[in-house]
Amino acid sequence: MKTPSIGGGGSGGSAADTRTITGYYLDSNGTDTALATTATVAYGTAAATAKAGLTTAGFAKLSDASYVAITIAWAFNAAYVGTAAGAKAVTGTVSGTFAGGQTPVNQTGTVTVAAAPTAADVDATNNLAEGTKTLAVTTAEGYFTFDSNTKTITAYNIAGGTNVVIPETIGGVAVTSIGNTVFNGKQITNVTIPNSVTTIGNWAFSQNYSLTSVTIPNSVTGIGERVFSHNQLASVILPNSVTSLGVGAFDSNNLISITIGPGVTIGNYLLDYEHWTNKFREAYQAAGFAAGTYTGTQTEEWTKVID
Repeated sequence: MKTPSIGGGGSGGSAADTRTITGYYLDSNGTDTALATTATVAYGTAAATAKAGLTTAGFAKLSDASYVAITIAWAFNAAYVGTAAGAKAVTGTVSGTFAGGQTPVNQTGTVTVAAAPTAADVDATNNLAEGTKTLAVTTAEGYFTFDSNTKTITAYNIAGGTNVVIPETIGGVAVTSIGNTVFNGKQITNVTIPNSVTTIGNWAFSQNYSLTSVTIPNSVTGIGERVFSHNQLASVILPNSVTSLGVGAFDSNNLISITIGPGVTIGNYLLDYEHWTNKFREAYQAAGFAAGTYTGTQTEEWTKVID
């Protein structure tokens, strides 16, 4: 890096530094590569991630072809909303140590949020196949309403698609709870719950009449009342982490197979709230609350599969 000294002479002391800033670049080798001051991000991208493509470190070039290292701190000129498509103006505050007293000029730029995909677009992406392997694509954060204090998802925008893969974090905060009625009646078809979630609130996934598949991770300990009622589930695997199932948690499905861990507390009418029956719980109790796979029908008898 060229760093000329400013000499002085005579009794007048050091001469004034008259060098000026002529530009701002990524490098200091004379190539003068332009800073990245624009970025395009997907619909639903969080603010911190949206700015990630903008240059945050570079060099100011002086009129004598020397360079001074700088940093750039970017901020949105107005409140950023990741679910509002279009260009968002940003300003980059430039900082650096200028021995000659030069004053840097702040940079301007834009972050463009892409248009929202349709539900069909999202489902097509979430169901991409590579050979026989299905690639699960996490649903964008912007489609969820999230309380970072309680770490709870409180609402979902169906524009995010009917094949839902819930993110482990939103805005950098772990998702630990799915609130009451979040997906109730949204007509989702599949849902994958991340390994950060420990509790699922009442009616959270109920009345999705095309919901045929749910993946429950080994972090969930409690499933509330009527959580998966009035869906089309034929089988469910409950990890050993689950210790309690609320009243009517799987009422009004098409269940013929349930895999469950040991010693789970099961609320009334797990599968058949309408007729107030507890046939699965009775079979589970008769087997000594033993872990395993049980088979039966939604409203009839259940038995434990012999290991």
